[in-house]
Amino acid sequence: MHKQVFTGVIGTLGLAIAMPVAAQDQADPFDGAHIGTTIGYHDIDGPADGFIIGARIGYDLPVGNDVVVGAEANANFGTGDIDAEYGTNVRIGTRFGERRNALLFARFGYQEVDFDLPDVIDDIDEVDTTSGDYMLGIGADFGINESSSTRLAIDTIGFDSIRFTAGYTIHF
Repeated sequence: MHKQVFTGVIGTLGLAIAMPVAAQDQADPFDGAHIGTTIGYHDIDGPADGFIIGARIGYDLPVGNDVVVGAEANANFGTGDIDAEYGTNVRIGTRFGERRNALLFARFGYQEVDFDLPDVIDDIDEVDTTSGDYMLGIGADFGINESSSTRLAIDTIGFDSIRFTAGYTIHF
């Protein structure tokens, strides 16, 4: 199972890195509102893990020439032991690359995870199936053009999990 996940993550990383390289127009997409899709894998300490797919919405604000601050909200559906995830975060990043069209960022916020506990523990009745904690992460956005970018990120929720994600973003 882990070999398949690793292969999928490596393939997604290759695609996310190759898309910006192949793009013709490399304008600055990190200013204003954006919406995006997310796909990834969430491995939570213990028996819980699963693939996630979802959406996010946010706003970025340039502060000076290289620094960008922003906020996002996300919602994901899960497979396996994860029914859903949702949360909010703020991020701060710095532009990089020859055309300053990529963004390396750190983020922090709060993430709630809704588990499919009958899959994790047998014979559960009337037990809270959600768990929330602070979320810390790092990532990079790669501008394709002035209205889109790709994203790679790695996060932890309460240092009890590791979540790898990739995504595509449309900027307004």
